Amino acid sequence: MRKLSFVFIFLLMSSIFVFGQSNNETVVDIDSNIYHTVKIGKQTWMVENLRTSRYRNGDTIPCISDSKAWNYATTGGYCFYKNDEMEEKVYGKIYNWYAVNDSRKIAPDGWHVATLDDWKKLIDFLGGNKKAGGKLKEKEFLHWKTPNKNASNINGFTALPGGYRFYNGNFGFLGETGAWWVATEHNTAEAWSICIRHIDGEVLEMKGIKANGFYVRCVKDN
Repeated sequence: MRKLSFVFIFLLMSSIFVFGQSNNETVVDIDSNIYHTVKIGKQTWMVENLRTSRYRNGDTIPCISDSKAWNYATTGGYCFYKNDEMEEKVYGKIYNWYAVNDSRKIAPDGWHVATLDDWKKLIDFLGGNKKAGGKLKEKEFLHWKTPNKNASNINGFTALPGGYRFYNGNFGFLGETGAWWVATEHNTAEAWSICIRHIDGEVLEMKGIKANGFYVRCVKDN
């Protein structure tokens, strides 16, 4: 009996190590928004998308609802999906890449916007691009549209399909796609982003125009 109990505990601890472990730790940003955290491998991630309206030093990030103003912005800005503030409660704020890359820093102290290397470590830990998307997605159909293929959320990351804002100011793909900025530039016009879709279990690493609007996930500094 003792041997069986030992085996059970060993398997339970192994599953926690492999799939992710929710922390009691929470993080508070400069706007007093509270985020839960999860440890996956050697990384600690926020479970929710970023919602701050200010940089770390207290400066305001402009809210840009007008499509033309969004298109022509060359400095940081945020919005809500279809300019509906109620969407923030579920999905967080949508940011352009200029806000992500601002030297005043958008992440809370002790955290940073996930880099391409951060995402690659997460993806590799979860079995590669073909498998990781399903493991990161929230299960079932509360937010994701069918088929939400291979969704298991076994690590507690809880990726949501908040859609995104195109550089021209239009919105699309709510319920179908989750898209996150990466704090890694590709060139003067584009930066890297991560995309997860309802139609498969993959993670796509994509280059996007910096005026696009995506969500943001943060990782704890080492």
